[in-house]
Amino acid sequence: MINRRDFIKLASCFGISGLLANRLWDSQAQAADIRVRKNITVVSNDSEYIAAYRKGMTVMNSRPALDPTSWMYWANVHWMVPAVPEEMKNIWNQCEHGTDLFFPWHRAYIYFFEQILRDATGFEGFNLPYWDWYTDPVLPLVFRENENNNSLWHPRNKKINEGGSIDPGRNLERSCWGNDIQQLIGGSSFSSLLDENPHGEVHLRVGSGILDGSRGQFDMGNFRTSAKDPIFWLHHANVDRLWTVWSKMGGGRTNPSPTSKWSETPFTFDKAKSLQYVAGNLVDSEASMKYKYDNESPVPLAAPPIRPPVIASSGAPASAGGMTPMGTGHKVMSNVEPIKLALESGTVRMPIPAAQSNTLGMQVQGQSPTGKITSLVLYIEGIKLTSLGEEIGASYKIFLNLPTAPGADAYEAHYLGTINSFGLGVLSAHAEAHGSGGEKDKGITLSYSLLKRLAKLGAKGWDEKSIYISFVTPVELKVDGPLVEISGMRIESSDLPTE
Repeated sequence: MINRRDFIKLASCFGISGLLANRLWDSQAQAADIRVRKNITVVSNDSEYIAAYRKGMTVMNSRPALDPTSWMYWANVHWMVPAVPEEMKNIWNQCEHGTDLFFPWHRAYIYFFEQILRDATGFEGFNLPYWDWYTDPVLPLVFRENENNNSLWHPRNKKINEGGSIDPGRNLERSCWGNDIQQLIGGSSFSSLLDENPHGEVHLRVGSGILDGSRGQFDMGNFRTSAKDPIFWLHHANVDRLWTVWSKMGGGRTNPSPTSKWSETPFTFDKAKSLQYVAGNLVDSEASMKYKYDNESPVPLAAPPIRPPVIASSGAPASAGGMTPMGTGHKVMSNVEPIKLALESGTVRMPIPAAQSNTLGMQVQGQSPTGKITSLVLYIEGIKLTSLGEEIGASYKIFLNLPTAPGADAYEAHYLGTINSFGLGVLSAHAEAHGSGGEKDKGITLSYSLLKRLAKLGAKGWDEKSIYISFVTPVELKVDGPLVEISGMRIESSDLPTE
């Protein structure tokens, strides 16, 4: 039977490029075989596999950046620090983060990278492993041993590279697995929630000092350079696996329609356009791409316990005397002045005017008041890292009306999202790439819809005088100053009809 190398040699005789020949081999010659990506813990003791992996890394690193079979080429496809060369525009710096295309783009990206790495290893049986950080939060040993003679070793947080856990408090987020998260894309969807945390959080904990207060940012913790770290690919293989897991859980969980604009979106990874996929053809990797994972079982929904945040008024409540009466559309219900966040948890109290409190209170408790509020949105404005935050990193889970002593059930019910320095870097990089880098000095503004969340909490989560927004850090540490500055927070309400 012809092997991959002979097939590629034969294809070259007919003028077919090596990249295209590799794809033809995987999609046609081996169409009947389903490749299996395994947990790194399963393959770590396979000396032949690990030797081939390290060889492939060395070979790819030896090639120039403009070579589509080189390590730097694929790192730059994700993002790069310098300006993109003219000939590589639309190929480099194209990563989809913080968008509805997060899952399909990365699935295609690591699929093609895996093919090139497999060829570089010279080992036909090579498939990219994954790192399941939910169940094993310690960086795999083969990625942190023998610093001077290991192509999988890379500079990272010192304690993590020495075997420390990236999840000592068992607080990597799991709210995205709730039974009420039934849409892949959109606001508060599986994609948007998982992208923030755990995805972005794992990046940050491996490549910054967020867990120990140490200074120094490493590639994995920086969106623009993260794909340079070999563990990036196992991290994203796991993220890819989790999309498959979620899709197979049923219970109303839904991927976009095959006829949607999302499904028709193309991704191209080389100038010859031989490395392409359309989003809709990426939903079922086993059917269309001929690979699966050795574990596609549901992730446990039980959330770890969290610490009660320190109740503190970090911002000064604005006067409610000038609030616009109900019936005139959008209005500011409450706002607070600038806030500074260190590596400690805290809660901001946002007073509610009495008239609006009565209306909102009736609604969230299932009653029907006159002048119904149709929209309630929290805006966290002007979010910027301080110089210390850039050195250490920053991460805060955001909760709505969190009890002073919450249990595990508080996760799904009160969790709004995560702000961390990795995600802020994503937003800044995309703003600069699209010509809005001038907004950098103003910081990032994030918004969260509160009305449905308050209704879900009902009377149990309601305070008639205030709304409380808590910022909870992964660890509580004393550092030399604030890591994040927020220019202000406001809650806007509306009684206008919704579409």
